[in-house]
Amino acid sequence: MRQAETPSDRFSIEFLKNTLNFKSGNDTRLIALLKSMKFIDESGNPLQLYREFRSETSFPSKSITSGVKNAYSALFSRDKDIYKADEDAVKGHVIAVTDKGEDAPVVRLITQTFIGLVALSDFKSDASSLDQKVQQSKSSEKSNENEVRLTYTIVLNLPTTTTKEVYDTIFASLKENLLNK
Repeated sequence: MRQAETPSDRFSIEFLKNTLNFKSGNDTRLIALLKSMKFIDESGNPLQLYREFRSETSFPSKSITSGVKNAYSALFSRDKDIYKADEDAVKGHVIAVTDKGEDAPVVRLITQTFIGLVALSDFKSDASSLDQKVQQSKSSEKSNENEVRLTYTIVLNLPTTTTKEVYDTIFASLKENLLNK
């Protein structure tokens, strides 16, 4: 998918078959997975995460990590570290979320897909970047302990007019008197 062109209009079954050479009937399930990962929208139009995936040069993939979190949010809400779990633990969470039996084919397919996507993901750098953000936040809080922060809210009642010049004058005055000081 990274090497193929981005679909000109939408990610469709024809795009899967003709461009990506995914011709099996099972391959069409990829579209539903990409939608749940938020790589494409409900109409099949590529979203930002799909474009990020295509432009990534590193492996494992950070965009797949985000997609896994999107598609399997129910599992992550049960266990924030589900990506570290073994197959039996993941399967247990899938059973609980889907309310299906242990031997249900959908449980096996969801579990295997999740584990396969986790193998392609970059949860380690995701966790380390989160740790860095927390550290930066703590250090900036310490350095700003003695600062006073003020917030201003300006409510402006504009006159009812159809003349553009009135609004231009008001906003030019606001810019001059508030922003340029």
